Amino acid sequence: MTVHTVYEVRAYREDDWQIEAVLDDQSLAVAAARKIESRFANTPVVVVQEIRDVARNHLKSRSVYRSEPAGQAADGDGGAKAPPSDARRSAKREAVKTGARAVRPAAEAQDTVCSAAGTQLPWVLFGLLLLTIATYVAVKSFSA
Repeated sequence: MTVHTVYEVRAYREDDWQIEAVLDDQSLAVAAARKIESRFANTPVVVVQEIRDVARNHLKSRSVYRSEPAGQAADGDGGAKAPPSDARRSAKREAVKTGARAVRPAAEAQDTVCSAAGTQLPWVLFGLLLLTIATYVAVKSFSA
């Protein structure tokens, strides 16, 4: 029986829950969520544990950490924008159950963290620079 457990760190931005990181350790996921909270005020953050049983094609999700935006009072009255409605949550949950969105294995978690931090753009630019240099050298060698 193959069971994969991952922890998704999600932040509520631009009227949707966006996956910020996928980790295989709960304490690291909660630490990442707290770091996001400290960087972005009034951004709700949640850590969701997803357990996927490949043999039975079963996915079980549960929230293991939820933040409260700084401007929101304990009674829920603070003017913060409400998360998605129950209908949207149900639709997303059903999409996950039917396999519309695959859960990434823990081995890919580091790549997700890097792209979430915005460090992918310099590597793309570096690759374009290398391609430009290689093209220039090739053109010079054929024209000589």
